[in-house]
Amino acid sequence: MNEERVFRLDRVTLEERLPEFMQVERDFPEEKWFPENYLKEVPGKWDLSLYYEIDQKVTGFLIGSLMRGQNIATLHRLMVDQNYRDRGIGTILYSEFENLCKERTEINTITLQVRHSNKEAIAFYKRNGYIVTEAVPGEMPRYVMEKKLS
Repeated sequence: MNEERVFRLDRVTLEERLPEFMQVERDFPEEKWFPENYLKEVPGKWDLSLYYEIDQKVTGFLIGSLMRGQNIATLHRLMVDQNYRDRGIGTILYSEFENLCKERTEINTITLQVRHSNKEAIAFYKRNGYIVTEAVPGEMPRYVMEKKLS
C-alpha cells in the first residue's frame, strides 16, 4: 500500500533532496528552474511551501512566498511529476497552500503567473477561483491571475 503525505518544505529538506525536486519538473524544460531558483530566500517561503511524497519519493511540490510589504501571497511553482498526474496531487497541494494563506490573517490575495499556452493550468486555477488580471507579453507570454481570500 502506498504511503502518501503532504509535508511543509524547509530549506534543509530542499537542499538535501534538490535533485528529486528538479526531477519532478523534467518535462518542462522551457521553464526549468536551476538550484539558485529553488534555494532563493524570499519572505514567507518556508511557511508557505509544500511537497508531496508517495512511498518517500517526491512526486509534487508547491513553492509560495509573501510579497514584501503587502498582504499578498505568491504561488511561484506548482509541479506534479508526469508519472503521478491525474491523482489529485496538485489539488491537494494547492488546497493546503490556500489553507496556510488563510491561517495568516494578513494575507488577503494570492497571485501567480501562468503561460498563455498552459491551458490545463489556467483551467485549474479558474476552477479554484482565480481570475486573469493582466496579460504579460514576451517570449513566453503569461497571464497574471489572482484570487481574493475571504
